[in-house]
Order: sequence, then structure tokens, then C-alpha cells
Amino acid sequence: MTPQEHQLLSDFLNRLAAVDKVAKDPEADVLIHQRLAPLPDAPYLLVQRALLLEQALEAAQQQIARLQQNPPHADGPGFLSPGAVPGFGRAPSQAYVPLPGAAPAAPVAPGGWRDRLFLSLIHI
Repeated sequence: MTPQEHQLLSDFLNRLAAVDKVAKDPEADVLIHQRLAPLPDAPYLLVQRALLLEQALEAAQQQIARLQQNPPHADGPGFLSPGAVPGFGRAPSQAYVPLPGAAPAAPVAPGGWRDRLFLSLIHI
């Protein structure tokens, strides 16, 4: 064990020892004791896992803080940037406006597509 690992383990165990009485779910408490009783290495493995998860969480929080301080800059619109594809991802203020002289949309028959479909099937 390295000196850094020793310090992390000591700090973790000190925090654990400093916890006063905890409200426990009785069913969970019984299940934990039953399942851990035949596993002599369980406390070691659980402490090791808790420390690894703490380290991973701390590293992720540091990375998030770095990214928030220095967001990456792209040279142009990214693959999923709003507006990267015309007509998709537009803000309401960027509503689609057809080009002048563009053909208007074909008129839709009353009743919608289902009525047209069923009427076409009836006439077959």
C-alpha cells in the first residue's frame, strides 16, 4: 500500500467511525448481515470499491469543472449543433421561411391521410 492509499483508507475509516447511529431499514440490515456473514473478504472489497468510486467521482467533478471553465471551441458547427442541418434544430425565432417564388405546398384533401387511405381502399 502506498502512503497516499494509506491516507485515503485512514480518512475513509475515520469518517466511517465518526458516524453516529444511523436509521437502518431492518429488512436491508438483516439481508446484508446474512449475505456478508459467509464472506470474510466482503468488508475489504466494499471499502476498496467505495474508495475507487470516490476517486472516480472526484475525477469526474474535476473534469466537469475544467470543461465549464474552458469549454472546447469548434471551428464550425458541430455534428449535433442546432442549425447544422437546415430545417432541424431551429429555435422558434428561426422559424422556416420558404424562399420567395417557391411553389406552395399541395393542398390537403379534407379529412386527413387516414380518410384518403380508407376511401382509396373502398374504391379498389
